[in-house]
Amino acid sequence: MNRMMMRVFFEPVLAAVFLVTGAETQAGLQEGNIAYEKGNYLIVLKQFKLLASKGDVDAQSSLGFMYANGQGVPQDYKEAASWYRKAAEQGAADAQFSLGAMYANGQGVPQDYQGAASWYRKAAEQGYARAQYHLGAMYDNGQGVPQDYKQAAMWYRKAAEQEAADARKNHGETRGKEQASLKPEPEADKAEASAKALQAAEASRIKVEQDAAIKKAGAAAKAQQEILEARRKAEKDAAKARADTEAARLTLELAAAAKAEAAMKARQAAEVARLKTEMDAAAKKAEAAAKAEKDAAKARADAEAARLKIKQEAAQSNAIAMNDNRQGVPQGYKKDEVVAWYRSEAEQGAADAQFNLGLMYANGQGVPRDYKEAVEWYRRAAEQGYAKAQYNLGKMYLKGQGVTYDYLQAVKWFNKAAEQDNAEVSSQKGFLKRTASFR
Repeated sequence: MNRMMMRVFFEPVLAAVFLVTGAETQAGLQEGNIAYEKGNYLIVLKQFKLLASKGDVDAQSSLGFMYANGQGVPQDYKEAASWYRKAAEQGAADAQFSLGAMYANGQGVPQDYQGAASWYRKAAEQGYARAQYHLGAMYDNGQGVPQDYKQAAMWYRKAAEQEAADARKNHGETRGKEQASLKPEPEADKAEASAKALQAAEASRIKVEQDAAIKKAGAAAKAQQEILEARRKAEKDAAKARADTEAARLTLELAAAAKAEAAMKARQAAEVARLKTEMDAAAKKAEAAAKAEKDAAKARADAEAARLKIKQEAAQSNAIAMNDNRQGVPQGYKKDEVVAWYRSEAEQGAADAQFNLGLMYANGQGVPRDYKEAVEWYRRAAEQGYAKAQYNLGKMYLKGQGVTYDYLQAVKWFNKAAEQDNAEVSSQKGFLKRTASFR
């Protein structure tokens, strides 16, 4: 910024400064301008800070400018951005533009094209020509905003129109100051010519940029088409490769399935052969076992028949050798041997052995006399229908030997014995008739 532009920028602010501080005369304003022209920025800086601290937006913008350009202070973009932000947030278009430029260049703040476009837009919407131009450039280049040539052309046009309007405004102000002459001063004509030239140049620039944008769009479309065709070809090739791979995979799977089926059939055949072998072996084993069991059963039957025959012969011999109820031991045997033999047979359920064992306990033959034990063995034989045991059990109840005297139980067991027409029982019928009604 040249000295003339600085003066134009700072004069309104300086006027406000000296009005606030009480310098009410033109001489005070002149003194401030002279101080600025001489580069005595310390006085100006002090007054700016006073105003800026009270929220004066122009002072805040001016402080931002001084820090950004290192006038009266060391150059400090961070401090400049801070003061520009304060003014920008109060709606100052020039500060909004300056803050946008700092975001675009990464000065005092991280570079952020979106932030730059946002602040440019705020200033552009207030008619700030430089902001409009830069916003158009961002749309043109796709920085901070999606690339949009229509938006770029619109903002370029607004900037050109705004520049022309500013030129006409300056020209109008110049003519208003001339009251004595109807003919414009050369400076006014020059300003108007400059505005027209600027407008023409901007229109030419816009046309060039539009043509370039059209070419760029055509090239982009062509490139996009080529990319699309390349992508389609790649997708087609990839699809063919996938199809070939799938076909190869299916072929391998079919081969594996056939192999697995053959293996399964082989396993099934082997299993059938194994089962047949096992079944044949089991049949032979079962046949052998059945034969062995049959032979064993026959041997057991023969042994049992022999045992029964021996037992029967022994029982017959004993029956012959014993008398009625006094003699229970076969002749020619030791009593303890006979008792052991009878007990063994009695415990296996032989009724005759049970009777004889009871008889030995009743008479004390081979064992101590024990009526209770005699009654127990008589009862076991009697319950199997052994008539002699039934008769002797009745006598035990009648005499109260080994049991409590019970006439009815005695008659009961006598009757059971008589029903079998046992000879010994029949001989006692007279006794029974004398003691009770019999049959």
